[in-house]
Amino acid sequence: MEYRLTQRCLEDHDFYEGCRAILIDKDRNPRWKPATLEEVTNDKVEWYFKPLEQNQEIVVDGLRPKL
Repeated sequence: MEYRLTQRCLEDHDFYEGCRAILIDKDRNPRWKPATLEEVTNDKVEWYFKPLEQNQEIVVDGLRPKL
């Protein structure tokens, strides 16, 4: 599951925006999407835990992760 969450973070906007704000522009002013916690939808949260494409999931001993 940690791998899946990491993959989703890398697919999303905020990881790169945080890197930009701290490491590249150094303005320490990230523009998060969504901007507030109240704007986070259930669909967005569920997307993070949704299974990846079959060729992206890690398979151990022929078993696929189940959530």
